[in-house]
Amino acid sequence: MNRAEEIAAQRKSIREIMDENPESSNSGRQAYSGFDAVSIDGDPMSVRALKLAYRKHVKDDDSIGWGDLGDTLAMALAQIMGDEEFCLWSESEEAND
Repeated sequence: MNRAEEIAAQRKSIREIMDENPESSNSGRQAYSGFDAVSIDGDPMSVRALKLAYRKHVKDDDSIGWGDLGDTLAMALAQIMGDEEFCLWSESEEAND
């Protein structure tokens, strides 16, 4: 199982909850099928991922590993885009490498 499939499996129950509660989705906007969950520190996952990327790339923060940053970015993208869209995108990126 590749990383994208692992993320999709982890997020499956959340997608099922969202499908049961259509009022919690972003009706009126057709950007992505996911949502931006709040992380443990209280920030949306997208903000947390951007903060980590900024610290790693701009501040040269060695306390953040490349693997940790990659995992955080993948999780944020999967949550915002939706698992299926993220998997399709991730697979197309791997094919382009």
